[in-house]
Amino acid sequence: MTSKEAKNLLSKYEQGLCNAEEVAWIETWYIQLNEDKQLNLSSDDLDRSEARMMRALNIQEKPTVTLWKKVAVAASVLVVSTLTCYFLAPRAFLQDSNPTQMVNKTIKPGGNKAVLILADGREINLEETASGKLAEVSGVTIIKKTSGEIIYDLKSAEDVGDSKTRYHTIATPRGGTYRVLLEDGSKVWLNAASSIRFPASFSQAERIVELKGEAYFEIAKNPVRPFTVKVEGQSIQVLGTKFNVNGYLNEAELATTLLEGSVRVSNQVGNVILKPGQQSQSTINEKIKLREVAPEEFLAWKDGMFNFNRADLQTVLHQFERWYNINVKFEKNVPEIFFTGKIYRNLNLDDALNNLTFLGVRFKIENRNVTVLSK
Repeated sequence: MTSKEAKNLLSKYEQGLCNAEEVAWIETWYIQLNEDKQLNLSSDDLDRSEARMMRALNIQEKPTVTLWKKVAVAASVLVVSTLTCYFLAPRAFLQDSNPTQMVNKTIKPGGNKAVLILADGREINLEETASGKLAEVSGVTIIKKTSGEIIYDLKSAEDVGDSKTRYHTIATPRGGTYRVLLEDGSKVWLNAASSIRFPASFSQAERIVELKGEAYFEIAKNPVRPFTVKVEGQSIQVLGTKFNVNGYLNEAELATTLLEGSVRVSNQVGNVILKPGQQSQSTINEKIKLREVAPEEFLAWKDGMFNFNRADLQTVLHQFERWYNINVKFEKNVPEIFFTGKIYRNLNLDDALNNLTFLGVRFKIENRNVTVLSK
């Protein structure tokens, strides 16, 4: 958003002419202004900006609709901090309208890319393979849908367990994502640079998969066949639930975030039971820690969004590295910076980076190498 567009948007808001998405965008910025301690603005700057915003809010406010409810109307809100850039520092925004330097062609976002490795070692490039039936293994038909999903369709109940030792693997590269419907009806969303290993059909006693990287699970309920995810020395046991597992090797800790149901997370030290809205964090040899979180922040990737809540810039760009298949390095004089906001994952790299430049940094892109510099 340019400063002119931001000014026009605020003017529409003051006149009561904004649509639901525009109202949500501005009000989300206002909420962040009240909560964010990182801006380092003087009290006079904050008072002036808040007074300007309150004048608009007094016009827009309806007694039957709360501020948070109005914010929730628009799922397509992009970057709440973009408006902060204009309202609090419009001159700087005007002077640096294109701070991301491109030395080569545009880097596109990731997409539905993965390789399916069958038990006999055959590899199927799912990006290049046409939709339809891919293979049939011990009564299980493997189907690729046009939407970017692999389905394991079990023909009859008597086939369950026939191929319990015939493991398949689906692996996504950096810049790839894919969905898998397992034969028991469980759904798996694989994030970039991740893989899942699983039997073509589960045994009658248990359902076990092995994960590397990150995935979101929606597990079909089956009390007599518990579902277990093994990842980096830990196991996550469930009966039927929705949860996210981030087990990238280059992350400081393994994190399991529970959206619905109940899971038990175990490692060599002990185990904990998660409730919805909780996240476990640990390494293999450490006691598992629990904390309360907003699960949507950690599940946004499967719905096409980056969602950050006071994340440092290194964390933000770490996610960009996996999604855009890039390498990032920082110049020594780049200060510690935190970012709160949402960014669409379908943006080109330069557009995604431009949403961060108001933080006082600029970016130089050469091939797939990105350098972060202080302004």
